Amino acid sequence: MFEIVDNENKRVTISLHMEEIYSHLPDELMIEAKIEFFRQNEISEFCLDNLVNMRITSNMFENYECILDFSWINSVFANQKRELSEWMNKWRNIKLYFPISCNREIKSEWGKKYKLAEISYCDAFRLHAKKYILENCYEPEGYVTQTGTTLGVYINLKKIIENTRIIFQWCYMIACGLYENEHFKKKKNNGAMAFFCHTMNGCCIAGVLSVLLACDLVYVDHLGPYNKLNKIDFHRDSYESREYVIISDMVCQGNEILRAKNIVEYLGGEVCGYAGFVKLDISNIHAPKAVESFALVYSPMEASAELKYTITTKLCDIRCEYKKEGEEGET
Repeated sequence: MFEIVDNENKRVTISLHMEEIYSHLPDELMIEAKIEFFRQNEISEFCLDNLVNMRITSNMFENYECILDFSWINSVFANQKRELSEWMNKWRNIKLYFPISCNREIKSEWGKKYKLAEISYCDAFRLHAKKYILENCYEPEGYVTQTGTTLGVYINLKKIIENTRIIFQWCYMIACGLYENEHFKKKKNNGAMAFFCHTMNGCCIAGVLSVLLACDLVYVDHLGPYNKLNKIDFHRDSYESREYVIISDMVCQGNEILRAKNIVEYLGGEVCGYAGFVKLDISNIHAPKAVESFALVYSPMEASAELKYTITTKLCDIRCEYKKEGEEGET
């Protein structure tokens, strides 16, 4: 259900782990105890049902290469091994991707039967995500911020949040980065980590991440592009000795992040990092403890070339453009 179809390269990429997690969500969301869904690392019959019932079939993409990503998968239930093999054999050209950290047994068992792929689901997602932004979230008219800065284009990430399937896919990519971070895992397992969100978009993202990673969240209504904080009841002692990852849909100039950081620190907490859908890497904001995960990151040059993204102020009498260091012209 979360396959990435690349028509240009004639490739279909599937993450077994993502399919496995999603297959468990409908039945288990109503339970009282917290479950870290990201730890679901065995292929079950529910996951295979998703594969079999997937809207794509090997017949539809007869000349396409299928890449099956085994990242985060440690085993396949005995009863499902035969069924998974039968499904894979329906593809004319199928390759398996195993990360370096993959379980040796599963790599040995499945890697001998099929060719190996060099491209992971994460690699395919980055290309897919950039196309998705341009086709669905790109608004070329831009807008003027409250501080007077003019953005040449507007990236409307509500298009991702409004779609249940798409938001889960993008949040899964964020969760991959956080789950790999040793500092985040250590503090979360000790109950000393939480997500901090300060916009409605950030709250939606943090809500999905909290289910995937079994991490608490705190929502402040409302710090956004408008400098406003509604009255709420806080108790300082509830924030002491905890660290927070600030969740935002998009980080550009970083003003929202800095305001959120100030609130967290005022309440007695400590910010250890940032996470979200998109980061335009043009600010000097860096995660204090290297906890940072974004589904998609643009360098300044990529944002300028691919998105035609510009930021101007009233000090500019012409449209400012990004230049490489050492080149003549405005930056």
